[in-house]
This record gives sequence, C-alpha cells and structure tokens, in this order.
Amino acid sequence: MQNPKHIVRFLLILALFSFGCKENTSEPKLENASILGKVLFLDGTIGAYAYLELQNTATNSRVYQSADANGNYQFNDLASGNYFIRYKSSSYNINSVEKELNLEESENLEQNIYILFNMVDELTAVKKNNDVVLVKYQPDGAKIGTNFSAVNYLSGSYFGDYSHQSTLNCDVYFCPDSLDWFSSDSLFTPDYIKQNFEFVTSLEESFSNGIHEIRFYDNDISQILSNPTNGFALVKNKIDETELQIPCVDYNNNDFGLRINYNQ
Repeated sequence: MQNPKHIVRFLLILALFSFGCKENTSEPKLENASILGKVLFLDGTIGAYAYLELQNTATNSRVYQSADANGNYQFNDLASGNYFIRYKSSSYNINSVEKELNLEESENLEQNIYILFNMVDELTAVKKNNDVVLVKYQPDGAKIGTNFSAVNYLSGSYFGDYSHQSTLNCDVYFCPDSLDWFSSDSLFTPDYIKQNFEFVTSLEESFSNGIHEIRFYDNDISQILSNPTNGFALVKNKIDETELQIPCVDYNNNDFGLRINYNQ
C-alpha cells in the first residue's frame, strides 16, 4: 500500500507544474501607432534637421530622430501609452521644448513642434548721450512673425545699479529710415526726437535690489517685433541726473536685447 504522504506530495507537485505551464492568454500591446508632424518656428519657418527625442514614460525607453529638410518627422511602430517628445537646443538663445502626449493603439497622432527663441537679440546698439540710446534688433525678430498672441511680454533689464544712478524709464520712437545714426548730435536731443520721430510707447521701470526692468505688453509687443528698418530711439522721459541705459538680457555679458516671455 502506498504511503498517503507520498500521494499528497505527488498531487501538490502536479498542481504546481500545471499552474506554472498555464498558457498566457493576455494580449500584448500592439506596436502599430505613430507620432508625426513638423518642426517649425512661430513665423512658419521650417526647423530643418531638428533633432528630436521621444521618451516612453512607462518604460523610460528613448528613441531619437532628425527632421528632414522640410521639417517633417515621424516615429513609427509605437505602443499605446504616454510619451514625452523633446527638442533639445544647445543655443543660449533658443528654448528646449518638451511636450507630453497620450497615444492610443493604432493611432497616427499629428503633433507639430514649435521652436521658441529666448530673446529678441540686438543687431546694433549705440548710446548717443545720457538721454538717448538707439537700438536695432535682429531682422528676423526671433522668428515670431505676426504670431504676437503667443507672447505674454518682452522684458529688458539693467543690473548692478544699487545707487540708482541709471534708469530705463524712457519713451520709444521709430527712427526714420532716412536717419543716419552718426549724423549731427543736434538730431539726437530729446526735444528734437519728440518733435520729429514717430512715438511708439512710454515705459516705466521697476527697480529692486540694483535691478532696473522694463516690460512691453499688448500692442507694444507687435510694435517692437515689427522690426523697423532703422530701429528705435529710446529717450529718457524724466529730467534728472540719471543716465539712460540700454535694455539688456544679461548686462554682465554686454548682451543687449529683450527677453521673450511666452504665454503657456
């Protein structure tokens, strides 16, 4: 007669073996979805050969691809799930971009990627005297075109003036196309400019801990980004002993310009 203990042990082993060999009937996620689109600047300029990273947030796996000469990109053979798509910039003047996406099974998700400039950079800037500064920005205007609604405000600063000897309080005028920036000094007095140049806007600075800052909002944004051929004249709007300075993004590096703050 067989020992009952051996019979029980045999049945337990058989049960465990049967459980371990049970067929997995769950369906694997199909990897037949895709993400595609164009890489563009806000003015519609193509981001040719832009380098993109796609991260699967569940697995943390990453794949890379460059857009083609027309800015087109496409990631194929993707599983459904959540992803981050990124454009990474090595330029101090261009933002890196990150976009979170949810991809359904078999979906062909179209998503354009927009490259954003950090600043409107100066082409040239000249300090005519303590009251007048001339500034001309880069002709592409940070590639924003007429998409002004994407911009919350433009800002410029001056650093390190703890004794308040400088100012950014100013009136802004368009420089006439016929104006030679290096002609007679009599053309660059506040009175002459106010009487003969087209007015754009008036700016009042904020001042805190040695930092002066001005901001352009609303219609002033489109005026500045219109990028007139001969630039702008900034004229100190108060009669005092302070010295008008050039708006900067980083004064320590002599980097004149306006920082672009975008709407989210």
